[in-house]
Amino acid sequence: MSKLKFIRTWWGDQQDKWLEVPKIPLISSKNEIVYVWGKENLNKFKERGYNCVLMEEDEFNGKSIYGKKLTVLNKALKEWGEVLMLDWDCCLSLPLDDNFYTMLSKKPIQVPLYAHHKEPDIALLEAIPDNHPILQSEKTYIDLITNLESIALEIPKYHWKWNDNLIVPNFGCVYSRDINLGEDLIKIQILNFHLLILMFCIVHRLLKLGIHLVLHFG
Repeated sequence: MSKLKFIRTWWGDQQDKWLEVPKIPLISSKNEIVYVWGKENLNKFKERGYNCVLMEEDEFNGKSIYGKKLTVLNKALKEWGEVLMLDWDCCLSLPLDDNFYTMLSKKPIQVPLYAHHKEPDIALLEAIPDNHPILQSEKTYIDLITNLESIALEIPKYHWKWNDNLIVPNFGCVYSRDINLGEDLIKIQILNFHLLILMFCIVHRLLKLGIHLVLHFG
C-alpha cells in the first residue's frame, strides 16, 4: 500500500487564484495536504475540508518567493517520505488506479518536461483568455508582463532544443521518494522565476541517474 501524500502550496492574497481550488479535496482529506502561509488562508482551506499545515513566515528566507515550494517539498519529504507536489492547475481527471502507482514506483524522482514556443512570452500571453482576472487590473497586468519578460530572458538561455520547441522542466508536478531532494535543491539556491535555472541544473543530475522525465506539450 502506497504511503504517497499529495502536496499543495499556498501563499499570498490573489483572490482570482481561488478559482483553481476545488470546493472539496478531490483525492482525500487524509492524503492531500496543503502547506499554507497565512492564518486567513488556512481557515479558508479548512472550511473546504482540506488537511493543512500552517507555515511560519520566516520558514523561507530566500531571494525568490518560488523558493517556498522548495521549502514545502523539503518539509513534506522529511515528514512523509514520499510525495507528489502539484500546482493547483493539476487536476484529477481519472481515478488513481494501480497503473498510476506502478508508474511512480519505477523511479525515485520524476519531473515532467514542458515544450515552450520559441517566443514563450508571446505564446503564453496569447493563451490567456481576454476575460481572465489577471488582465482586468493594472497591478496584476503589470506583474504578468514583468514575469513574461523574465520568461523571455531565461527560457531561451536555459533549455533543450527540440525542433522549434524549447524544452524546460516543469516544477508544477514533482514526484519524489528521495527525502533529500528538497534539501539538495535548496542548497543549490539558483532560484529565479519558475526555477528555470535551478531545474536546468537538476535535470542534468536526474538524467545522469536515469530518472524518469515525461515530456508535456502546452
